[in-house]
Amino acid sequence: MAGLVKSRRQDHAQPTVAPRRTDPHGIRHTSGHGSLKVGSNFSVSVHCDSLDEIERLFSALGRNGNVRMPLGNMPWGSRLGMLSDQFGIQWLFNGDLPSEGSGS
Repeated sequence: MAGLVKSRRQDHAQPTVAPRRTDPHGIRHTSGHGSLKVGSNFSVSVHCDSLDEIERLFSALGRNGNVRMPLGNMPWGSRLGMLSDQFGIQWLFNGDLPSEGSGS
């Protein structure tokens, strides 16, 4: 899970992300660009292990929020969707589609 690491300046902390092997939910962060306002200066990216999981999390966090890109199948073999939750935090959800013939 993400943590905070003290930088050389004691009043400043930088976000870090644990490697995938210790983070079963694959939570990542990205820094935003442009003008800053609460919630728009970063996005949380979540890689889901199943289509059920991506649907459940997207629905739960999208409740009372704003869907920026509905979940959809992408040509590179993933399901992808983006939203801002009720607090203005930006989320990106990604999950691999089952490969053909996998029966999933």
